Amino acid sequence: MPGSKSWDSSIPRIATLVRLTSTTDPSRKLVVINTHLDHEGAASRRMAALLLLQHVQDEQQAGSTVLLVGDFNDGPSSPTYADLLAQGRLVDAFNASIALPVGPAATFPGFFNQVRDAERIDHVLFAPGTAVPLLATVLAIDADTQLSLPSDHRPVLVDFLFSMMRIDAQSSAG
Repeated sequence: MPGSKSWDSSIPRIATLVRLTSTTDPSRKLVVINTHLDHEGAASRRMAALLLLQHVQDEQQAGSTVLLVGDFNDGPSSPTYADLLAQGRLVDAFNASIALPVGPAATFPGFFNQVRDAERIDHVLFAPGTAVPLLATVLAIDADTQLSLPSDHRPVLVDFLFSMMRIDAQSSAG
């Protein structure tokens, strides 16, 4: 329900979903789900991630390649992150990038670089066998770069190579 809060969330949270279809091959579909999980409620982050995972699985069953991106407010050592990557459901593009990731490890420096040595809390996740991350980059845009900062987070960019067809995680011998 719009504007509602659940579990231990501090404010209402949303996810935005966009479906893109190839103009040359309508059977090729890309779904991007962008979210911003709660910054205070650990239970809210975990439950919301499980709901998002259900949407990801539904879109995959419909034949779409799916990216789940956004501010998860949780790092790679969290239960939320572990739930999303459990059983190979999703893969972190930062870890799977063919080229070594570029840029600082932390994605949340704050507006005035007051957060130091933090984990990466902004993620780009994808289903295995549907895409290949060529390069993952965290842009080193901080207050000391003298740029006007549009966010208290650093931008995360990933260059993907999408397969023409789904690549099975297991191949048959013979």
